[in-house]
Amino acid sequence: MKACEVIVKERKKQLEECRNDLKTKLQKALVTEKKTPKTSEESLFREFIRHTYQEGLGDEEASELVLKLFDEAGIASKGGSKAQEKSTSAKGKKSGNDPHLTNDDKAKVWAHREETHEIRKVVKELVGRVRSLRYFTVVRDLQKQNENPPELPCPSCGRDKVPISELAVLSSCGHTGCETCVMAAAEKEECVYASSGKCSAAARVLNVVKGETLGVDDEVRDGRGKHYGLKLEKVVELIKYVISTPIFFLILTKNRKEIPADERILIFVQFPDLMKKVGAALKAHKINYLEIEGSSATRSKTLQAYQDGDDARVLLLNVMDESASGANLTVANHAIFLSPLLATSQEIYDACETQAIGRLRRYGQTKHVYIWRFLSTNTIDVEIFEQRTKRKVV
Repeated sequence: MKACEVIVKERKKQLEECRNDLKTKLQKALVTEKKTPKTSEESLFREFIRHTYQEGLGDEEASELVLKLFDEAGIASKGGSKAQEKSTSAKGKKSGNDPHLTNDDKAKVWAHREETHEIRKVVKELVGRVRSLRYFTVVRDLQKQNENPPELPCPSCGRDKVPISELAVLSSCGHTGCETCVMAAAEKEECVYASSGKCSAAARVLNVVKGETLGVDDEVRDGRGKHYGLKLEKVVELIKYVISTPIFFLILTKNRKEIPADERILIFVQFPDLMKKVGAALKAHKINYLEIEGSSATRSKTLQAYQDGDDARVLLLNVMDESASGANLTVANHAIFLSPLLATSQEIYDACETQAIGRLRRYGQTKHVYIWRFLSTNTIDVEIFEQRTKRKVV
């Protein structure tokens, strides 16, 4: 729960930064609009404003936030006049291609269009930020179920108070409902709020998280202290040379069950907030580790210190960070991938993973190299791994 609080705080900060960025871009676009010559069609900027007012953004909470930003930025019009709306569908000259415009005027029109494209990108990001914050907020609140069990409504079946034992949350957008309705909606690849028009987020069965599985995790477990999640517990057990019956799949070479105390480890993580959680778990279990962060000089010194035999047995790396690419880390012979790489293409996935493994499997390595992969069962972890590696997890 403590780690989840950290993530919620980080998500709020990211959302606020995105909100401020969007407001700045909207104000700038208004200034540019005044300097941009009028054309025979509605500008892309005004079309975007009108469409947002009329259609929303596919998420009620995000739409309300953006419309409020429109007001703060001084965008009083709800998308323009009826004449502007009519001209949008009319077959006429397109903005920026009007032969009566000078080259300088055309350049201003296209510059304004590019500003609008940037605004749309930030709006899309903002919708994602809203959904992410909502999900982690719900997870955090459900983790307190033993203290004050929440009873939330289900928008599909109309029940006002769904007990925690029957509640489910969608990780794709953070919306909740009774498990039956949430699962039925997910099977149709939509949110449980889709029928009411409040959320158009795509969802799958893998996105359904049962509320009762999100128990309080700040308890002492087996006398070992704070619980940072079952996956991280297994990583810690692996590093500390004690492996019990695995709750998660371990796909590893040579089917080894532990890492000897005199062998060193690289842990690859993709996301910054998860990196913080991993660091907190290692620190709590008194495992010495180094992390690549700070200025270029600091990063270089950290890498050199680890390669020279620093007391830290573990080096924490961002698998997407190019700052350590090509680094010779043959002092380690174990690579732990905390989760499958989320990449936009097979080429990026293969390149990043090959580069990560190549940091310890290269000339100068004298030990056998072991690759450890942790996949949470019944989650998208397995789907991504099987899709990218063409290997079946059994």
